[in-house]
Amino acid sequence: MLTSTAIQVVNGGLALATDKKIQFRDSAVYINSDADANLQFVADTALVFKIGSTDQLRIRDGEISPA
Repeated sequence: MLTSTAIQVVNGGLALATDKKIQFRDSAVYINSDADANLQFVADTALVFKIGSTDQLRIRDGEISPA
């Protein structure tokens, strides 16, 4: 459920509350940009890139591996 205070448009982008992050599922899964302008993808266990429903690439614990 979205409310008018949960999501806002800031400088043409989408922000969640005042953290300026796009959050998924819970507060531990999000996309953010830090103070050094690095794009951060944050997840509980791994980042998985898919084509259709098939895993292609997995990043976890400092390792990049084919899925």
